[in-house]
Amino acid sequence: MINFSELADYEKFEDLCEELLSSKGLQVRRLGRGPGQLGKDILVEESVVGSLSDQRKIWMVEVKFTKSGRTITEKDIFNVTDRVRSQKANGYFLFTNARLSVNLEKTLNSIKDSCQDINVIIWNDIRISKELQKDPNLYRKYFPDSYKKFICDNRSYFIAHSRKNKSPLTFILASLRLLGGLYGKPSSDIAINNTIRGIETVTLSIIEDIDNFCHYIDDE
Repeated sequence: MINFSELADYEKFEDLCEELLSSKGLQVRRLGRGPGQLGKDILVEESVVGSLSDQRKIWMVEVKFTKSGRTITEKDIFNVTDRVRSQKANGYFLFTNARLSVNLEKTLNSIKDSCQDINVIIWNDIRISKELQKDPNLYRKYFPDSYKKFICDNRSYFIAHSRKNKSPLTFILASLRLLGGLYGKPSSDIAINNTIRGIETVTLSIIEDIDNFCHYIDDE
């Protein structure tokens, strides 16, 4: 689990949110810096390209960060539908490491049911952890101590998984992730870090192509 106390302040958590969303190919626009934007921290544009038309969705992202581990309530998250519509957005995205009170969860879930024009997504500490595991570079950048612990705790899993699959490519990918975890900071050696990242990307692409080919053969 990530130790969020590694982050210096709220703005670093907001930076993390921005980088995670940008890494998914979303267009991110920040509405100032710091927690004083009245719950309108980031606007995100999501484009869905279909075979017949292109669709565009705007998410209003609200960032809530706490080091105290306190629960956020309806006093912290208010007038969601009005604020979303004032931004001409289609969705509400809550990015937080805090726990939600029961009443707040009910309120946000009720928006999904009662407002057909507003989607609601919540990324809590568990979801953020899972997303960072997919992006070792961001994980290591924002949470170097937690990333080291993650690598150490999962080293045996990576090795066992690659041996079980008996795939040289999977073993290479696991080795690269282990190697990347040995660096204290991503800036310790930019050239090596970029090389590891590039090889990892190529390896993942090859594995995906092989998997797709195997599925195609199975379907045939």
